[in-house]
Amino acid sequence: MSWLNRTGGSTVAIAALPGATPIKRVAVACLVGTTIEYYDFFIYGTAAALVFPSVFFPHLSPAMATIASMGTFATAFLSRPLGAAVFGHFGDRLGRKKTLVATLLIMALSTVTVGLVPSTAAIGVTAPLVLIALRLLQGFALGGEWAGSALLSTEFAPATKRGFYGMFTMLGGGIATVLTSVTFLGLNYALGERSPAFMQWGVAPTVSNRRRTDRYRPVCAAQPRRDPGVRRGKSSQLTAESAAGRGAARAAS
Repeated sequence: MSWLNRTGGSTVAIAALPGATPIKRVAVACLVGTTIEYYDFFIYGTAAALVFPSVFFPHLSPAMATIASMGTFATAFLSRPLGAAVFGHFGDRLGRKKTLVATLLIMALSTVTVGLVPSTAAIGVTAPLVLIALRLLQGFALGGEWAGSALLSTEFAPATKRGFYGMFTMLGGGIATVLTSVTFLGLNYALGERSPAFMQWGVAPTVSNRRRTDRYRPVCAAQPRRDPGVRRGKSSQLTAESAAGRGAARAAS
């Protein structure tokens, strides 16, 4: 196997080493690795929107709890550039494979630990602080994995197909987004939105409250509108006086 590489104005034929890893295998490895990393990264974001407000910020209003929960999600973007710089540095010296395995382990351990963090009701303010620390580790690992995967796929690719093989790293993010949504959709159908497992994690109450509101809307729409200038007490008094007057008129006739 050989390919052409352009250096300056000349074209040089470069032959692949006999024991070199095939580029297709490298592309698949980059795709799978990025998918796993982004799956762990995005599933936190879905949980931050649906689950974490009631678990880690129960004393805040629903709106502020959601904002605080999404704030923990945003902290990972602060550590991503640091992860790319650190693992890019060590990838040049130790090899891309070792650094990619390290990022996968960091991401996996961080994600599992997030699922084991007790709620705020159990350990107080320590829970969201631990959550933020784990989220920083997730961003650190994702930054290192994405940078290493993109470099690995382009370094192994032929000079004329580096753009093609470099896209496999980007495809992993899209696949992970779909898998994350399918995971929560499957949990919803398996457990049911009314099950205690969903109720205590704050997913079903949102859906149930929305359905309850929709159920009452036709009833509210059918009610006659009250004059905003007349207070409730005065309106009731006028109605009673009118009814008494009609009763007296019938008795007189």
